[in-house]
Amino acid sequence: MHQRRRATILLETMIAIVMLAFVVPATVAWMQDAAADRADAVNSLRASAYATAIAEHIIADAVSTAPALGMDAFTDPTAYLDTPDTGLRARMSATGAAYQMLNFNFDVAIGSLVGPEGVATGDPQLDVIRPITVTVRFAGARGRTLSLAINLLVADTQ
Repeated sequence: MHQRRRATILLETMIAIVMLAFVVPATVAWMQDAAADRADAVNSLRASAYATAIAEHIIADAVSTAPALGMDAFTDPTAYLDTPDTGLRARMSATGAAYQMLNFNFDVAIGSLVGPEGVATGDPQLDVIRPITVTVRFAGARGRTLSLAINLLVADTQ
């Protein structure tokens, strides 16, 4: 009787080990996917904060009376963005340092002046709105590049 009980315990133990061999890899894979999703969600929040900071600088620049700023600054996107010391990228360097350490980068697309309907009318009195898109890119947890874009409309209020 004692031998039979030992055999039953051994058989139960072997069944449990085989069941764990099937369950543990699936559970580990699920946990890795959950961790990757969480990392992407956290980085999406970071990208949103970074894009918002950039957008706030652009909005402030649109209404600024400082030389080389204001709505006229957007007529030459390359100069507005990349002029050493005074371009948006240079002015964002302190704010963006922490994001750049995490391999975040941004692009700004500045559109042509449009009217209230979102299309150019040819009338300088109506075409006072400039569409601007801020796009922040970052590496996803699964190796692909992810991006987040914010669209702005800035208007010449003068």
